[in-house]
Amino acid sequence: MREEPPVDLTPLDPGAPPELVRGAIQRFRWRVVLTTVAAIVVAAVGSAWIAVSIVHARNAADVNIGSKALPAAQRAIVVSGGGVNCETPTYRVAYARVTLLQAAPIQGGGWALHFVVDGRGHPVAVQRHIPDGESFRRSMTLVPVGAEQTPSQVVAMSGATWGETYLTVPASLGTHFDVQLLDTRLSVMGEFTVDIAAVSCH
Repeated sequence: MREEPPVDLTPLDPGAPPELVRGAIQRFRWRVVLTTVAAIVVAAVGSAWIAVSIVHARNAADVNIGSKALPAAQRAIVVSGGGVNCETPTYRVAYARVTLLQAAPIQGGGWALHFVVDGRGHPVAVQRHIPDGESFRRSMTLVPVGAEQTPSQVVAMSGATWGETYLTVPASLGTHFDVQLLDTRLSVMGEFTVDIAAVSCH
């Protein structure tokens, strides 16, 4: 078997490209790199924007659906983003302490107030038993003075020494009004004065 002589490819070597071609190749490479980076950045920003839009839409829908199920006073505070308080005053009523956490205007007039009631060792809610064997829970209650308004019971487990409640105050009482605190037997413990102008940031 006869071996073929190796093929000499050196005549086919084009050699170094001329300066004009070298510059064009470098510009082409830079354009490819810059276009790729720009495409990646645009895709990342677009994806982030879409994700944020979806999350925001879901959160808004959840707040809207959830707030419709809430009582009017609580819904007004949720919709307002937490009320207009710059201060959170605490009122002393007999042995209890009542703190105004949030206040917000209600659409159509009036105020929504969020209170925390501290019984300072005394229960703010108790389980009452009646002779026929039935039992029911009775809580401390807040009532705006001078308004035909449904009282607002403190929400707490039986035996708890603190709880919270949301109170609706009609527009007819203005921004300076009295609120009574009733004990678990619905006896008046005392009252305190709320001045919306004093706690409002506006």
